[in-house]
Amino acid sequence: MSVQFIAPLQRSWDRSRGILLRPFDLQAWLTIGFTAWLARLWDGSIFGGDGAVNFDIGGDDSRWGGLGGGAVERVIDALENPLGLLVGLMLLGVFLVIGAALAWVSSRGAFMLFDNVAHRRSRVSEPWERLGQLGDSLFVWRVATQLLAGLVAFALAIPLLVVVLPMSHAEGFLAGLSLALVAPIGAVGLLLGLLIAFVGFCTDQFVVPLMHRYDEGVLPAWERFLPLLRREPLAFVLMAVFYLLLAVVVGVAVATAGAMTCCALFVVLSIPYIGTVLLLPVYLTARAFGPEFLAQFGDEFTTWPTEVFEALEPGDET
Repeated sequence: MSVQFIAPLQRSWDRSRGILLRPFDLQAWLTIGFTAWLARLWDGSIFGGDGAVNFDIGGDDSRWGGLGGGAVERVIDALENPLGLLVGLMLLGVFLVIGAALAWVSSRGAFMLFDNVAHRRSRVSEPWERLGQLGDSLFVWRVATQLLAGLVAFALAIPLLVVVLPMSHAEGFLAGLSLALVAPIGAVGLLLGLLIAFVGFCTDQFVVPLMHRYDEGVLPAWERFLPLLRREPLAFVLMAVFYLLLAVVVGVAVATAGAMTCCALFVVLSIPYIGTVLLLPVYLTARAFGPEFLAQFGDEFTTWPTEVFEALEPGDET
């Protein structure tokens, strides 16, 4: 079969416009925007626009290993300072609790948003209760995959911190050997990072819709999706690449608009919830893209409700 990309995107955009503009209702827009904001908490930012983390690598030593040596020294200093270690562990605990709470709310929000897009309506409390078990299943999956990714990263970091980086301070052969060892470790880390990102993409775009349609947990939904992924791996990899390119295009457009407004747009988009509301057509299109793409592989992968869609009612539950 010929796999399509543009047609599902067009249908996703049409669905987004139909939900938000036919007819336009501000209360419905704000309500759906709230569920989109909740769903986006998993992105790593509580802000309305796209969150980003910038890593500034510097140091007196121009070699990459100079930073690593400083990191090792800081770790050793922390271990030698019990009070600092205690404070660090407490801060880590607080960070993990807050992160888990955001992941739980976001997992439920993902199904609230999908339910509103699927049924063309604006609800909050009803899908929160009805789809709570699906959200909890997604939450457990997300935490488990993040813990697994953390363990893998830790396993890769051990030889890097213990062997490779100390060798980088040496001269001659040992310095060259350290750089030679960094390459395969970095390559493995990059491949695993891409794999984890792809699994997360498939979970959000394809597994969540299947969970919603069949009212099943994340593992049964993955079992339903995996045979299709094995049969059409290239199609879904290209879908992920296409989705990434679209995200880059949208990002460039937003950046251009922000520059043209002397960064005023950036300030507005950084306001929690407000940025999501302003970019809601984009987020609804992105939410609908995966299900529209998936539907071309057969009726069993059609995740939109088959019954007549409910009209978007201005007075619907919020």
